[in-house]
Amino acid sequence: MRSVLHILSCVLALAAPGSAQDPVGVVELELTGPVETIGIDAGFERTDLSLGLLSGETRRLWSPFLSRARIGSGEPTPRITDPDEARRARVVPGTVERPIEWAELPVSLKSRGLPALRTVRPEVGALRFAWILAAALLVLGLRRRPAMAALLGVAAGLAVTWIPAAPVEQPVVRVLEGDLRSGRWLQVRGSRERLQLGEPSAGWVRHLPQAADLHLELRESASGVTWSICSPKSRIYFMEEVSIPSTPGLQGPGGHAFGEVWLREPGAAWSPRGPWAGEERLPDELEGAPGPPGWLVAGLPQGVPILAGRLTAEAGEETWLRLVGFL
Repeated sequence: MRSVLHILSCVLALAAPGSAQDPVGVVELELTGPVETIGIDAGFERTDLSLGLLSGETRRLWSPFLSRARIGSGEPTPRITDPDEARRARVVPGTVERPIEWAELPVSLKSRGLPALRTVRPEVGALRFAWILAAALLVLGLRRRPAMAALLGVAAGLAVTWIPAAPVEQPVVRVLEGDLRSGRWLQVRGSRERLQLGEPSAGWVRHLPQAADLHLELRESASGVTWSICSPKSRIYFMEEVSIPSTPGLQGPGGHAFGEVWLREPGAAWSPRGPWAGEERLPDELEGAPGPPGWLVAGLPQGVPILAGRLTAEAGEETWLRLVGFL
């Protein structure tokens, strides 16, 4: 009985990553100023748009929305949330784009473990540190008057909560997921509480815990349009299908620059190969080097060669690659 329960739990664990993705669609909007903020939805969580259109100014832009296709009857259609806002904005007919059904992706892409996300704790900040130091000196100066020193200490401790904390940027993890047999790739990006992305694109979002609030935001600034997935106290992942110009192979890394790379051949353990870049062949095994992180090799199929590696990336972002069927 225990073995049956163990097998069932493993099956459920592998099935979970493939069954909890919410589709994100994109739609083109036509706006007439003045427009500061506006919202759209498709019967589910709202997308809040923060814009800066002046009176008489018109613009077209693409906005993401939570699609959740095939829930209920028919495909949900995005609409302007507030009837008053509908006079200044409209959904351009025939511009709705949705991702394919998650179930249509290869099993080897859907069943992989999600990236691990580090937590960055807020720092004290220069202003708070100066306040605490000044309060400590004042309390020491009143050491001959204990009651006054205690009162000042309590007041300073309460006041420090009003000083704004230093902003914290949670790191972003990006993983390129490849399946050589089908030739298909997914790009997975993850962060905590807020995941900021570039131009809106169709894909799938997953947030953990799933019961947490979720909404989308789109902002326009001088540097362009960006959108974010927001879910307080949650891990957030956005997945989209992408094309990769060149695939790593035995003869070279395919234009990628690996800080570390590992190879697992059928029936063997993970073999560390060290850095790999340029036009070099895959390096030989590096004796004594550490193996890959546990999360990176979770959910990968057995019996096929697999390449896993850490790519060089911009500051504040970790980038990894997993390729099933490496040759």
